[in-house]
Amino acid sequence: MNDIDLEMALERFGFSEKEVATYLVIINHGQIKVSALAKKADISVRYAYNVAERLERRGLVMVNDYVTPTMIRAVSPSDSISQLKDELSTIESELDSRFEENRFEHQVEVLKTQSTLFKRIRENIRTADKEIILSIPARSVSDFADDLRGALDRGVFIVLLVTGSETMVSEIDTIASIVRTWDEDAPVLMAVDSWKGIISPPDMFRRINSHKHGIRLREYQLTPILISAFLGNYWRCGSEVYLTRSMELPHEYTAWRHAVFDATCLLKQEATLHAEIKVRSVSAATGFETVAGRVVETRQAIIDPSSGTLPIENTLFIAIDGDVYSVGGPGAFLEEYEAKMIRLTA
Repeated sequence: MNDIDLEMALERFGFSEKEVATYLVIINHGQIKVSALAKKADISVRYAYNVAERLERRGLVMVNDYVTPTMIRAVSPSDSISQLKDELSTIESELDSRFEENRFEHQVEVLKTQSTLFKRIRENIRTADKEIILSIPARSVSDFADDLRGALDRGVFIVLLVTGSETMVSEIDTIASIVRTWDEDAPVLMAVDSWKGIISPPDMFRRINSHKHGIRLREYQLTPILISAFLGNYWRCGSEVYLTRSMELPHEYTAWRHAVFDATCLLKQEATLHAEIKVRSVSAATGFETVAGRVVETRQAIIDPSSGTLPIENTLFIAIDGDVYSVGGPGAFLEEYEAKMIRLTA
């Protein structure tokens, strides 16, 4: 990076042109008198004091006015930038939280016809970015198979419960990450990316002109409750019939359940896994920091046998410098740390 590129990069972080010039003079000298700084940066001595004070507030320099003449000393860039990263991470976390809370208009739609219900399910599948959790009757699997296959090809993690059937469905190995079957008729439940949900009685799938209605949700607070009901009740009733292969590593995951799923499968195969995770403490609203360690255990309730004490538990246990820490996904409260990014490496 040449001088011009460096100056432009610093200006993008909110530094004025004069602040950038002054800071680079200090960096180039390590330590400099205010009078010399003013001369080399082509600014007045008074302005040099003002800029130095602003840079000190940002943690970039130290103003030593206990000696005469006053000296300006540069702080190690690695230390000052590390502090800036922590501050930016805290700001990012707070802004992300506010953005997600208000990102989408909260919506509840009553689905009165089978055609509308099918249309909304397809829309949810086609717009899924990270995860689809779904229970549908076996008779309707073919209606959504192509869309599910497309989502799986995009890397979406798909948890599928096929109900009302005692037999295998021929195409399940191409439409979902994990499949269970249950011979009972069960409500149709859908949760996509933890904010889009659908609930429908099975009668709407049996009859085109059913008098019963379904509900479509677009809500961050209610959809996780729907996921808990699905995993805690209906998913447990099914029998595991299919597991996909884990993603080829190294891989960066956008869906936490997907990461725990793959880690569980790979640990069963006695693989050695390392994780690089962006985490923050659950007990303190601090910014996120990146840590790395070995995955020693998982706790989950999606794959048989279940190892979680609660159906919503999806935990990785990471060994770092001889200590083991529990890490959960976004919104974690059972674990010590909450994660928003994870990269697994074999």
